[in-house]
Amino acid sequence: MIGSSRRGSWPPTAGPTYDTTSPLLTLGGIASDNVGVTRVTWTSSRGGSGTASGTTSWTADRILLRIGTNVLTVTASDAVGNTATTTLTVTLAFGFTDDPLGPSTPVRAVHFTELRSAIDSERMAFGWVGFEWTDPALIPGITLAKAAHLSELRAALNQAVGHFPRTPMRPLCRR
Repeated sequence: MIGSSRRGSWPPTAGPTYDTTSPLLTLGGIASDNVGVTRVTWTSSRGGSGTASGTTSWTADRILLRIGTNVLTVTASDAVGNTATTTLTVTLAFGFTDDPLGPSTPVRAVHFTELRSAIDSERMAFGWVGFEWTDPALIPGITLAKAAHLSELRAALNQAVGHFPRTPMRPLCRR
């Protein structure tokens, strides 16, 4: 009989759920068996899988989470083919400054940097590199938010969700 658990694991939970704002997760735990654990693997309901390092004390690092609910299933196997599984439901949420935005909320550079982070996280989930931003380092309180920044957010989001605009985007403002 094979058994597995996440006791003493990262994230620091033994429960069935975990909430985070980080798109990368390291998961670890302990597996035991009277014959000997030979392999520990993981899969994500949102895509991705891998083999953990270690067997009785195992670690799976750099698991990429997608925004929303991610069900991670860990399976431990022994030499004669017995398996045991455990799951962890991880919810990835991005926290945004001034959320929700009101009609009188001034648009600031921090709003763009937070959205860029969320978009680049989704791009990474597809195996893409981060978007080529015009001003890679917007500095809150110094960099002025521009219409070009909003256009880039739209383009990056369209790519990340797999929708490419069929017609050119309308200008954001007229001069």
